[in-house]
Amino acid sequence: QKLDSKILGNSHDPDYEDMVETIDSRKSGAKTLPLLLRVSKHCRAKINPSVDRARCIGSKGCHTSWSWPHYCQCILEHASKCGYIDGGLRQDAEDELNKKAIGPPAIVPGSQSRARMVEEEMDVTETITQTTPATSSAITPLVTILAPGPSQTKLKGFQTEGRKVLQDRGDYAVMKFFVCCGIPPSNVDADEFKDMVSALNPTYHPPCSTTLEDKLIVNKAAKIGHAVRIHLQGCRNLTITFDGGKIRKPKSVYTIHVTTADRHAFCMELDDASLLKFEEIISRLRRILTFMSRSGYATEHFDHKRLKLGITCGLEAIGDTHFGTIYWAGKSVQRGIPAFQVIVESEALEINIASLNDLFFPGGVRMKFELDLARILAVIGPYAKAIQCLEGGHVTADQVYYYWLGITSQLDALFQRNEYDLKTSTIEDIRAITNSRFDEMIMDAPNDIYITAFFLNPEYRNAPIYKKPNPLAIPPLLIRQKDG
Repeated sequence: QKLDSKILGNSHDPDYEDMVETIDSRKSGAKTLPLLLRVSKHCRAKINPSVDRARCIGSKGCHTSWSWPHYCQCILEHASKCGYIDGGLRQDAEDELNKKAIGPPAIVPGSQSRARMVEEEMDVTETITQTTPATSSAITPLVTILAPGPSQTKLKGFQTEGRKVLQDRGDYAVMKFFVCCGIPPSNVDADEFKDMVSALNPTYHPPCSTTLEDKLIVNKAAKIGHAVRIHLQGCRNLTITFDGGKIRKPKSVYTIHVTTADRHAFCMELDDASLLKFEEIISRLRRILTFMSRSGYATEHFDHKRLKLGITCGLEAIGDTHFGTIYWAGKSVQRGIPAFQVIVESEALEINIASLNDLFFPGGVRMKFELDLARILAVIGPYAKAIQCLEGGHVTADQVYYYWLGITSQLDALFQRNEYDLKTSTIEDIRAITNSRFDEMIMDAPNDIYITAFFLNPEYRNAPIYKKPNPLAIPPLLIRQKDG
C-alpha cells in the first residue's frame, strides 16, 4: 500500500539524541499514558545537550518538541494532526482526546433521532438534579441542596461530585458560547467576564484561556471528529471532494469534504497549502538562517570567508512579509554556499550548522539542495522582484501592468523550458494562482486604471501585447458538435 508522501519512514531525527525510556514503576498516582511513548520520544537537542526535551516522532518533518517533563495534552493534540506520523497513531491520539471531552455526546444528523437524544438528556438530568422551585437555579442545587447522609465522609464525597458536575457543565457552556459566537478565547480572562460569571453563580469558576483553547475546545473537536467517522462508516454512496482556495489573510488552504447520499457534507481535512510543494527547502532555509542569526561565532567566520571569496552581500533573514523575503533570504544562502563550504570543511572551527553541514559538502546531497533552491527561486523570483520595484517612490499606474507582464512572461518561459523539472501539478497550481491574481487586479478590477494608463503611455500604445493581455493565460477550447 502506498503511504502518504509526508509520512516519515522512521522516527530518527539528526538534530536530537534520543534518551532511553524509563519504565513507569510507580505504585500510586497517574501512570504514563502508553500512547505518549509511541508518538513522542524523550531526547536532548544536540545544540543544547544539557536540557531534556520531548519531541514528536515526526520531528524531522514537523520540527516540533516540548519542554521536559512533557504535557500530555499538548502532545496528544499535536499527534492527532501531525501529517508526518502514521495515520493509525493520529487516530489513537484523537480517540484519547475524545475520552477527555466534556459535555453531551456528539450527535451527527441522521445517526440518531432527535427524540432519542432528548430522552437520554432528560434521563441524565433526572439522575443528577432535584426538584426545585421555578424561580431557583437548575445548577445551584447540585452543590447546595444535599440530603443528610449517614456519615460526614459520604456527605463530603457528594459535595465534591456536585462541584465537579457544576464545573463540567459550566465549562461546557462557556466553551460552546465562545466557539459558536466566534469570540476569541483570550476574552475569558477578562475581569468583566469573571465578574459576570461570579454574579450568576459564585460557586463556579470559569476556565482560563489556556484551558479553554488547548484542552476544552481541542477535546470537543476530537469528540465531534470521532462521531463523524463512526457515522460515515455506516453510510454508503459517499462522495469525496477536494478543493483549494484562499482565506482573508491571504493564505492558501485545501479542504477535503465527504458528502452523504442525503446531502450532508462533512469537512474531513483543512490544511495549509501555502508553498506546500516547497516546504522542505523552506524549512531548511529557516533552520540555516536561524542558526546563523543566533551564533555570532559562525556568522563572524562566514562573513570573513565570503569577503575573501569576493561575495560582497551577506545573509538576509525571512521577515514578516514571508513571500517576498523567502526569495531574498534564499538568494543570500545560494550565493553564500562557497563560504559555507569553507567554514564547515574546517575541522578547527568545529561549526555544525543545525545538523545540515552535508548540504555544503560537494556531493549528491548538495546537488539536490542547490537544485531545490534554484527551483523555488525561479518560481517566486518574478513576484519578489516586481514587489520590490513597485515599492519605489516614483512608480506610476502604467508600470503596475508592465511588471505584471514581466511576471507572467517569465513564468510562461519557465514553464515552457521546464529546465528545473517542475511537476505538471505544480505548474498548474502556479498558473492558476497567478491568473487568478492577474484577473483580480487587471482584467476583472472595478476599473481599468492600470491597463488604461499603460495604453496611454506613448511608448506602449502600439505594443502587440493587447492581442493577449495575459501571456500566461490558456486559450479557451471550443468543442463543436459534429454535423449528423
